[in-house]
Amino acid sequence: HVPYKGEALGYNDLVAGQILKLPRLTVDADAHLTGASGLVRFRRPAELAWDAARRGMELFRAWRVGAEDRSSAEVTFRDDDRLQLRENTIVIIYGPQRARARVTPGRTVIEQGTLRSRLGELSPTMEVTTPTAVATIGGGSALVGVIPGGDTSTVANHEGKPVTLASKVGGKVKVASGMGS
Repeated sequence: HVPYKGEALGYNDLVAGQILKLPRLTVDADAHLTGASGLVRFRRPAELAWDAARRGMELFRAWRVGAEDRSSAEVTFRDDDRLQLRENTIVIIYGPQRARARVTPGRTVIEQGTLRSRLGELSPTMEVTTPTAVATIGGGSALVGVIPGGDTSTVANHEGKPVTLASKVGGKVKVASGMGS
């Protein structure tokens, strides 16, 4: 049974051939690929194969984006924060629900390589997880990288607010503007 529009308590039986109009579910992208140079690929979470990415494409929660040898990419999130991927870099896109997009920090994961973030002064923080650490980036420009082998993470804070770098085995440091760790 399906409730009839305007009928609070009653129900009508469906009949063969009847057409139902259901509201369309729309899902906003968590980010877009706003730059791609060379070979840039993406992978949906339930798939094992990588596909060629194209500039302007929508990116959603848990998708992976990777820039191959001599390639780079730029990912722009809903709130206009941007990540720039250097060659041999793979990130996982994590985006907040639409209703919370302005108050929930952005999150991404680097499996390998280096990315550059540029966050506006009023943007929420960006949390970047690597195999060995979590970097929390505020407004400004910073590089976060994973040394080949995955056992060392690096941060270079070019300008802006301090970057907090928390090791997964202990220690936590604040990396001031113009410094690295």
